[in-house]
Amino acid sequence: MPIKLTTIMITRFIVNLIYCCWSYIAFIIVIIPGYLLVTLSPKLSYRQAFCKMTAQALLLLMGQKITNASDNLIPRNALILINHTSYIDAVIMRASLPKDTSFLIKDEVNRVPLVGLFLRRIDSIFVKRKSRSSRADSLLAIRAKLKTGGRVAIFPEGTFSKNPGIKKFHLGSISLAHEEKIPIVSMAISGARKMLTSGSWFLKYSRLSLTFDQLIRPEEFKEPSVMAENIRNNFSKITGEELLNG
Repeated sequence: MPIKLTTIMITRFIVNLIYCCWSYIAFIIVIIPGYLLVTLSPKLSYRQAFCKMTAQALLLLMGQKITNASDNLIPRNALILINHTSYIDAVIMRASLPKDTSFLIKDEVNRVPLVGLFLRRIDSIFVKRKSRSSRADSLLAIRAKLKTGGRVAIFPEGTFSKNPGIKKFHLGSISLAHEEKIPIVSMAISGARKMLTSGSWFLKYSRLSLTFDQLIRPEEFKEPSVMAENIRNNFSKITGEELLNG
C-alpha cells in the first residue's frame, strides 16, 4: 500500500476517533440535565420542549445543523413517515419535528432502565412487533392521537441494517391513514447510516440532513401499498439508496 494512502487512512481514523470521543462527551454533557428536565417536569408540553432542546443541543455540539420543521410544514393530525438508517435517526427526528410529535417505538426499548421512563414521559407509543394484539393496540393509540390533532412519527421500515437500502414498509399505520384519510408527511434522513453503522458504536463524522419529501393526501391513491411504494421510491431518490425486497 502506498505510503501516501496509508497516511491518509491513519489521519482519517484519528480525526474520526477525536470526533467520536467528543460526540460521546457532548452526549453526557446534555443528557444529564436533559433527562432530569424531561422526567421531572410536571407538564407534558414542558417535557416535550425540553426533549427537543436536548436533541438540538446534542446535534449542535456534534457540529450538525438540522432544519427545524415548522408547524406549517407538518400539519396537525398528520402521520409522519421517515426512513430508518441508524440509532442517530431518533435524535434527528426529535430535534427537527414539532415538539408535540409522538413517536412509535419498539417495546424492547421501553424495558431499558431509565430510557423507558424518559420515552414514556414524552408521550411515546410502544409496540411489540411480533404481537398481533400489541400492533392492534398501537394502531388504536395512533388513531386516537391523530383524531385529537396530534402528530405521530414512525419508521415504516420497522428496523435498519448496516447495508444501505430502503426496506419494504409495514403497512399497518399506512393503511390506517388511507382508511381514515389522514394526511401523510414523508421525510428522508441522509448521512446517519454513515455516521453510526448498525452493530457499531464508533461514530464517524458525516453531514446529517432531514429532507421534506411530500405531503400526501391518501385519497389520491387507490391502495395503501401503492402509496407506500410512492414514498419508498422518493426515499430512494433523495438518499441515493436502492429499494430492497425485504
